[in-house]
Amino acid sequence: MDISTIKNQFPLLLQNPNLIYLDNAATTHKPQNVLSAMDQYYKVHNANVGRGNHDLVKLSTQDYENARTKVAQYLHAFNSDEIIFTQGTTDSLNKISQMLVDRINPDDIIAISISDHHSNFLPWQQITKNKDASLVTIGVTSNFELDLDTFFAKHPMEKVKVAAIPAISNVIGKVNHIQQIIERIKKENPDTLVIVDAAQAIGHEYLNVKRIDCDALAFSAHKMYGPQGIGVLYVKHELLATLSPVVLGGGMVESVTIDNYKPTTIPQRFEAGTPNVAGTVGLQTAIEFMQSIGIAEIKKHEQELVKYLVEKLQATITSGLHIYTDTNKLQNQSGIISFSIDGIDSIDIANFLNDDGICVRSGEQCAYPLHEQVIKTSTVRISFAIYNTKEEIDQMIESLSKAIKMLK
Repeated sequence: MDISTIKNQFPLLLQNPNLIYLDNAATTHKPQNVLSAMDQYYKVHNANVGRGNHDLVKLSTQDYENARTKVAQYLHAFNSDEIIFTQGTTDSLNKISQMLVDRINPDDIIAISISDHHSNFLPWQQITKNKDASLVTIGVTSNFELDLDTFFAKHPMEKVKVAAIPAISNVIGKVNHIQQIIERIKKENPDTLVIVDAAQAIGHEYLNVKRIDCDALAFSAHKMYGPQGIGVLYVKHELLATLSPVVLGGGMVESVTIDNYKPTTIPQRFEAGTPNVAGTVGLQTAIEFMQSIGIAEIKKHEQELVKYLVEKLQATITSGLHIYTDTNKLQNQSGIISFSIDGIDSIDIANFLNDDGICVRSGEQCAYPLHEQVIKTSTVRISFAIYNTKEEIDQMIESLSKAIKMLK
């Protein structure tokens, strides 16, 4: 791959040639074809989906449903009716948790991971509070892998109604073997519903929901070179058919009376209000952008960067460095590395790097329980995308070395 040619497809990076952007787990930049596709939609097809019979409505609806079909194909869903468009991963996880709330009884267990992002933590926490159920965390081993052995030993699986787990932690960056994890959970209790937070995996890993056999899966477009404000909630059709919508309004009804309403067909009944059609067009184009490069190639490039970064960190920082993953198994690492340095606040490091035009994440990274109970300090996170290079790592290491000298 010619990374410079790929990088030149991103207008923000072209306009800021000295910028080193290493915060891709928060959001990725957008290639020109994504921006152009969204702009073209508003210029040519702009109309409200499914509301009227004029030609612009038909064209806009076709754009919207084409995007749904593309997402279904990308995830290898059984059909496009299993795809619900949302505002993003947070919205998706809140919606699926509310759809399932009536299934949770007192004394039931909802299992989440200690390494979860708050978006896959707080919705389930709130439900267990309201339903007098138990929220239980799956811990991590010394190698930062999900500690299922301890979880199964401590908790009766017949009580676990929902297990909501991340495909990749936004802090640790280790790739969880979702298929094997789900197989093990279902073996212990076939009725446990498994929800996958795929926000950090969608732009870097090959996801096949048939093979994974999850009950639901959530992700955002903006972490895979697409626009912000659009996301996806995949739900197995047989489960979706038993669920009721939690947001009501225009577009999700077939008829309304003074006393009641009749919902329209799946999945539209779960998409009340005016949809973000331009966002879905951008999402479809982002998928096509990634496919033009190849998910395997993207992953290979990012893993090379991760290996190079870890080697550079270990060679440069000879004492007080803590890298929060198993550095001996980087073949199972996504493009995320979080670290801390004894005696230096992570926010101070990030501010120093920012002064040199280097963007990284610092703090608790929307994962307070993980930082408080496992890591015990705030961290600096570096996260890669297809447009990052080893030369950028070299410049970051040079800036980090200066920061350590000044801050220690």
